[in-house]
Amino acid sequence: MTLGDLLTLGLQKHADNVKTIVERAVKDVALESGLKNCEEVWLSRIFDLRPHCTMTSDGTGRQAETVTLVTNAEAIFEELEHHQMALESMKDKSEAGSFADEVTKWQRKLQIIEVIVRLLLEVQDKWTDLEQVLTCDAVRGDLPTEAATFAAVHRDLCSVMNAAEENPNVLQICTRGGLQDTLRDMKERLDRCQCALLCYLETRRSAFPRFFFLPLEDTLKIICCACNPAELHRYLYKVFEHMGSLIFERNNEIHEARSQRIVAVKSSAGEQLCLTEPLDCGGPAERWLELLVGRIRSALQRDLHRSLGHTLRPLREIHSAGARRVAVSRPTSHAQQDGERDGGSSGGSRRAAVPRGSEGSAVVSSAKSGRPTWILGAPSQAIHLATQIQFTRSLERHLTDLEKGQQGALQLK
Repeated sequence: MTLGDLLTLGLQKHADNVKTIVERAVKDVALESGLKNCEEVWLSRIFDLRPHCTMTSDGTGRQAETVTLVTNAEAIFEELEHHQMALESMKDKSEAGSFADEVTKWQRKLQIIEVIVRLLLEVQDKWTDLEQVLTCDAVRGDLPTEAATFAAVHRDLCSVMNAAEENPNVLQICTRGGLQDTLRDMKERLDRCQCALLCYLETRRSAFPRFFFLPLEDTLKIICCACNPAELHRYLYKVFEHMGSLIFERNNEIHEARSQRIVAVKSSAGEQLCLTEPLDCGGPAERWLELLVGRIRSALQRDLHRSLGHTLRPLREIHSAGARRVAVSRPTSHAQQDGERDGGSSGGSRRAAVPRGSEGSAVVSSAKSGRPTWILGAPSQAIHLATQIQFTRSLERHLTDLEKGQQGALQLK
């Protein structure tokens, strides 16, 4: 077509109409290009998948299993946001014309993809949080109903993710019929399992109150690792401040793992505190952790007594009609009491005052031990306390001497 042909048609007389038609055609081309780009992107977009190793129980024992999970979903949400804004801009244009239905169709598809992906991520996150706990033999025995519910959810999730592994295309997976209802049902069942687990956890925390100061995740890890002390070492410092590890006994030798009999504890600084008697760490974690607190306390009292120059003495029992047995210490002589009060005479061994011993034992004074011996042979906690006790006793003794008229009692020698 030449310029002469255009003049012959008289298009110059309809310039405004021609301009409108041309502008409409340009916009239609832009709309068509945008819809085509949207279709190309979502027909090629696939899920990023990663393998997740888990332990399952089938009644004959625990077996390793690999479950495929979705990862790096941020890129999907970025694409969704970009195309949803583009489609909304197309729909707002009055010139959409014949493309209006196509724009609306893709808006519904992208909304479905967003809902499905968010549901899938929520389900797999809840499943990941619960799978180690509700597959643990100790918890499964206490929560059989929730464990069975979780096992059913596990099978459904494996079915969904196996299909995603065979065909990872995001659009085709998310538009599959019934998937949204399946994921909602899985999420509701996992929520019920989580609520039951929180109630169960409160009872375990009540048995060992230190659990209340730990995050939920750490408490669950400790409960699940109760039968695996080597794994439990990773969380001990959160329960006992400055504790590094437990020392175990195995085949009459001391080892730092792979045993169920604790003979000592080691601090993060490397100091070792031997327990007064070995502790079996079998059974629920809160039970033997509570016993461990008592054993550590008794061991520290023992080392404190030794640092102060005390020795343990057997107790005698007294019986009375209508009363239970009572353990009492043997009375000390007047000379011992005077020695404890006055701190001993010159030329003799100085005796320290007798502190109250732990329950089931009593202490008496013994000869003064050399300072280097007890400083190097006791934990720093016991040394610090023993030093404070000795300083206080010495100060009290010199103040008493000052009240008796000894003017130089407080002078440094």
